[in-house]
Amino acid sequence: MSNSLLRFYLLAQKSMRPVLLSSLSFSKQEQQYCAEISEENAQLRRILGRLSLYYSRKVILGSRKSESVKFGENGKPIVDGLNISISHAATLGEMQLCVCTASKDIGAEYGIDVALRDKPISWKSSPEAFISKLRMNKSMGTPNEWDQIMAKNTVREQLNEFYRFWAVKESVLKATGAGASAMRPSRIDIFTEMEHPFELGGDVHLEDTSFLIDGEAQNARVFEECLTVGNCNTSFYLAETSLRKNDDPRAHPEYSPISHLSLQNLLDEIHSDAD
Repeated sequence: MSNSLLRFYLLAQKSMRPVLLSSLSFSKQEQQYCAEISEENAQLRRILGRLSLYYSRKVILGSRKSESVKFGENGKPIVDGLNISISHAATLGEMQLCVCTASKDIGAEYGIDVALRDKPISWKSSPEAFISKLRMNKSMGTPNEWDQIMAKNTVREQLNEFYRFWAVKESVLKATGAGASAMRPSRIDIFTEMEHPFELGGDVHLEDTSFLIDGEAQNARVFEECLTVGNCNTSFYLAETSLRKNDDPRAHPEYSPISHLSLQNLLDEIHSDAD
């Protein structure tokens, strides 16, 4: 797995939350961390994220579940020998989604983010007014990005394109380990070469989007693709960034399709060690 990625997604209903929380019984600290969130669906998404971390560490490194995990100042997991990124989302139904990408530490930092297709807007006015409001906020996009967004023909396409750019930014922020609290998203300027994967259809994945940070080109690779979750009839856009130091000549990890991991298989793997 030296130059490939472990990429998977999990789905769970709210009714599964107590069982999944109890599966973290090997770490009272993890249970307490998840229980800090009172809203049940948000708590479930956090649980799925923690389980994804322990599963990835076990599969890639063979680590026992009892071995502690550290986190950076801005929440990025720190595991010796492992690079990992996780994102969560609610579906349009009752399911909660978690996506994960991970590999052995080969000098590349990863970030992944997920965005719902045709995301409902929490705005009392029209979609046109909503996107106009977004555009007025300079932190929500660069002039270059808004030129690309507004070139779309319909407001639905414009909103999906906005969330595309935002997901790429989130993936970059996660890869840097900074997060939006430590790096203004407007410092990242994104350039796309192809239509939105939603518009291209099928199982297409793209690798030609690029970005600048503070006006400087980066040694990076961005995957873009659609994820259709059949049993809840919902489509998502995935953006994944691999980031290296500019003087690092090594190739970025190769693309591998993301797959559905059942909760039973995840739990069996995590709890398969002898402790």
